Amino acid sequence: QQLLEKETKEQTLLYYTVYEKVAISPNTILLHLWSYCPRITLDHLYQILQTQRKDFPILHELLKEEPILRATQYLPGIVKLQHQLYELYHRKLYLAEANQITITEFVDDLESDSKREEFQCNLQCVKSAWELVKNRIYEFAQVHVPAEYLSVSWDDESLPLAYLIPTVTGPGVCTVVLLDLLVTAHNGFLKKCRNELRKKHEKE
Repeated sequence: QQLLEKETKEQTLLYYTVYEKVAISPNTILLHLWSYCPRITLDHLYQILQTQRKDFPILHELLKEEPILRATQYLPGIVKLQHQLYELYHRKLYLAEANQITITEFVDDLESDSKREEFQCNLQCVKSAWELVKNRIYEFAQVHVPAEYLSVSWDDESLPLAYLIPTVTGPGVCTVVLLDLLVTAHNGFLKKCRNELRKKHEKE
């Protein structure tokens, strides 16, 4: 409304540009309301592509699996975290002990600031990836994941270290299924791209 009340050519042009460049009288807004277009989002674009998936199969697949594929950026950090735990505790720590030590206590006991910073950075990768994919865990999990593990808060200072130590039972199953899901999604998308590109080259 403030723009409509201005008389300068530049301000009128700005108004038209912001609102799809609709050439209406600066003193009229009613007709312009009917030309409103919703903001473009990934969900909006995905809905549009639902009817054009044959023409844009790779883009359709990317948008369909976007949260999981976005989470694959955290794969290196998750692997580094597990490697760090392996070096520190392989054959040195029983699972019962890991259930008694909290992640917070473990971080505080690390011998140097650099190792603490590295571990915290890699732990953040676990947290971020988990939040993105936890609702899809059951679609990919090859081992049973109790429901209470899916609702776990990785920011809980009392969370046992056992959640980060890979196992096929107990809380350690969380990182197992997380890694499996991310690797499967990553490789599956690359395979999809390769197949679609091959089909395109064959047509040419």
